[in-house]
Amino acid sequence: MAERIRRRRCAFDLPGLTALAFYFMLAALFFARGLGGRWSAAYIGKGVDPQLLMWLVAWWPYALNHGLNPLYTRAVWAPKGVNLAWTTCMPLVSLPAVPVVLTLGPVFAYNLACVAAVALAGWCAFILCRYLSGAYWAALAGGYVFGFSAYMLGQTAAHLDLILIFPIALFTLLLIRGFRADIAWRTLVGGLALVLVAQFLLFVELFATMTLFAAIALCAILVVGSNAEKTRAVNLLPTVALSYAIALAAVSPFLYFMVALGFEPGAPHPPLLYSTDLLNLVIPTSTMELGRIAPLNQIAARFLGFIFEAGGYIGIPLMLVAAAFARRHWSEGWGRVLIVMLIVAVVLSLGPFLVVAGRPIIPLPGIVVGALPLIGKALPARLMLYAFLALALIAALWLGSGAAPLWARVLAGLVVVASMLPNLSAPFWTTTVDIPPFFSDALYAKYLSPGETIVVLPYSYAGDSMLWQLQSGWYFRMAGGNVGPPPLRFRQWPIVRAFYRVGTVELPAAGDQLKAFLAAHRATAVLVDDREAEVWRPLMATLGAAPVRAGGMTVYRVAPAELAPWQNSTALEMATRLDQARFAALVLAADNYLRAGHPPAALTPAEAYKLELMPPGWIAVAKKAEPPWAEGGMNLPRRPNDPHLLDDLWLGGNAQGLVEVGVAGWYPALRAVLNEYRADAIGFLPRDLGAPPRGPEDDLRGRLVMTFNAEGLARAAARARAESSSAAANAASR
Repeated sequence: MAERIRRRRCAFDLPGLTALAFYFMLAALFFARGLGGRWSAAYIGKGVDPQLLMWLVAWWPYALNHGLNPLYTRAVWAPKGVNLAWTTCMPLVSLPAVPVVLTLGPVFAYNLACVAAVALAGWCAFILCRYLSGAYWAALAGGYVFGFSAYMLGQTAAHLDLILIFPIALFTLLLIRGFRADIAWRTLVGGLALVLVAQFLLFVELFATMTLFAAIALCAILVVGSNAEKTRAVNLLPTVALSYAIALAAVSPFLYFMVALGFEPGAPHPPLLYSTDLLNLVIPTSTMELGRIAPLNQIAARFLGFIFEAGGYIGIPLMLVAAAFARRHWSEGWGRVLIVMLIVAVVLSLGPFLVVAGRPIIPLPGIVVGALPLIGKALPARLMLYAFLALALIAALWLGSGAAPLWARVLAGLVVVASMLPNLSAPFWTTTVDIPPFFSDALYAKYLSPGETIVVLPYSYAGDSMLWQLQSGWYFRMAGGNVGPPPLRFRQWPIVRAFYRVGTVELPAAGDQLKAFLAAHRATAVLVDDREAEVWRPLMATLGAAPVRAGGMTVYRVAPAELAPWQNSTALEMATRLDQARFAALVLAADNYLRAGHPPAALTPAEAYKLELMPPGWIAVAKKAEPPWAEGGMNLPRRPNDPHLLDDLWLGGNAQGLVEVGVAGWYPALRAVLNEYRADAIGFLPRDLGAPPRGPEDDLRGRLVMTFNAEGLARAAARARAESSSAAANAASR
């Protein structure tokens, strides 16, 4: 009985509170040391994702103070707006942070939340480890393994929402205590419900994956647990189900808005780019001190996706501890369950395909998880947090046992902690807030009207517009934003693809594309950061508006009469016009190329441009240079360069005189192109473009490539000339 009471008092006694202070000190030392006295002028992390989370932290108090629905906003993606219930919404952070936001500002509140999230993750894991091991120092090491894992280091550099994981350790603790009948039934039900509500209101994705792994743990017990453990697990199910029912009833208003306000179907990000590379299990990234070693850094630089999501590093020392634990406890049911949970978490984090040094190799079980509702939106690499929870328990239990001499266990613990040290460079973890005087000095009030809808360039996640809107106190709305992937109704607009600058975009009739977008979204001005003025000047010149420079920004105000002819334009209409113009230009270029006697096998888009066979006057928005991977840039799968592909354009031929013409675009627009030229072609890819559209499938983006022989190409060229003449006549009529 005395031992049981002692274990229950593992959180709020003096040693437990000392552990909390220790984790806070480490979190501040590692991540906030670079802030110095700039807690409101710099932030923990890299890139623009932290700015989105600052925006969300400050949005709830602003919305409630102004009588707005905090789960829906028209401040971004105007005029329709966006359902924030499906974003990285964090009401349980926003509401307690109100005093800090109002007095010290959202940047300060964000930094404080980052430090607190890391410290609480470590502390709650410590409580769990102390309860199970009964050993203080071993539990302290276990808390470190969870709170300062590679997963936490990567996500701390960008995603506050994904480090709010402390309820997961408490959820595990309550389940284990319920499993052991070491807690009163009412306390267990209430505690589980409270923790579930807390995790739901911190980040829904974590609530979903926590539920998934609770189910996996049940399956593991039923498969490899002892008979007594199987019985206990089954007996615990009604209690857990009741707790979930209470929790879901408590968050039912949130659930209602998730459904009633609409959402974007499908996975927001390609899971392959956010899967743990197999080598990442033993090779750290530069978020860790070991990852700064040049040879290791060169290997890690080949991992796909972002450095923030490459949090799979376990390291050989911790692997050896896990192996020693498995050897000692495999004969026990609970030991087998813990090892199985570790293996399952690692395998699922590897994603739909095994990726080694950035190269996909073979399919994995994760391909099935990606097809599940809600859970499928979780990126595979993020499931490593459950592997680190298992590793924290394994480390604490092994270090606190008599499995090896004390000196060996102490040495092993120190080596494990040393192998997981974060990057000790203070500047690595901090970014200075960048706000032009146009916003910091409130010059926007002189040039914009309250509530006016504008476009800000750089656009969405390519720039700092969310932070600038936050600085203005939501003075203006944006036909853009960054609260997750852009809504489909936005990303189908050709001009939006140019705004993002993910690749060089050639725009026929660029002025029409821009005006149609502005008119359809009731935007009356465009703001351009002066640092990108040269990039956007050719496109902005099509508006015929006199630029006005002020405070580091240039304002282009569009006269309503200029936009009136375009007010009923749609994304499909403009995407179809774009793809038809591009395809017609390529067909004409290929026809003229062959008529001039050039060899078909040498036909490429670059050759067509070199011979001046492509139409003059297209405005090109150049691809934005990615920052280095270690600074937040993205790594894509490496593919050999194909000379027949130039951005969204495809041209090729062979010695038999067959010519391939292709453009990339959205399926609805490509089908219009296919229907126009299908009779002239002898084949096309992909085949599903020839089938009638079926629901969400019609929202795919792909590349249509059509094959022509000499006669078919001549007919297609005649059709393209007629199409070009018609388009010119329509443009003149506007």
